[in-house]
Amino acid sequence: MNNTISDFARRTGFDGFAQDVFGGMKGNPFVKQALTAALFSRPEAPLHLLIVGNPGTGKTTIKHIAKKTFNGLTLSAGANSTKAGLLFNARSGTPGILLSGNGKIVLLDEMDKIAEDDIEYCYEIMSEGKCTIAAGDIQEEVESRPIIIAFCNPAYGSFVYSPLDKLAAYRLHGQP
Repeated sequence: MNNTISDFARRTGFDGFAQDVFGGMKGNPFVKQALTAALFSRPEAPLHLLIVGNPGTGKTTIKHIAKKTFNGLTLSAGANSTKAGLLFNARSGTPGILLSGNGKIVLLDEMDKIAEDDIEYCYEIMSEGKCTIAAGDIQEEVESRPIIIAFCNPAYGSFVYSPLDKLAAYRLHGQP
C-alpha cells in the first residue's frame, strides 16, 4: 500500500480509520470495521469481503469511497463480467481484472449477476491465489492475489447457488 495511506492508518488507528473514512455513512459500525480490515489485509493473507444489501443501503457509496481512498490501488468490474473480462481482455489479450488486480483491491459490483461458470475463477483466485485458464488448446495456470470486496443485491435473485459452499469446496478439495 502507498505510504500516505499507511501513515494515515498509523496516525488514526484501526477504529480511527474506519470512522474517518466511513464516518459519513449511517449504519452498523461492524461493517465499517470489516471494510477497514479487508482494505488493510495483505495480498499474501487477504480478507475477502462480500457485502449483501438491498438497493439504497450504501454499497455503491462504499465502492466509491474505497476507490477514492485507495486511488490507483483499486480495480472494479460489474455485473456484465465474464471469464473474458475477469481473466483477460478478449479484444486486446491483456490481463483481466482478476489477473491485473494482483496485489490490489478488486471491487466486484453485483457479483451475484456474474454467470456461475465465470464466477468459478473468482472462487479459485480467492481460495488458492491461482486458477487454470482453459481456452481452446491453451491450458495455463496463472497466479494472482487480489483482495476482493464484492457487492450483491438480494432483491433480484442473488446467487442461485451458495457462494460460501462453493468457496469452502475449493478450500477443501480444490474444486466445486
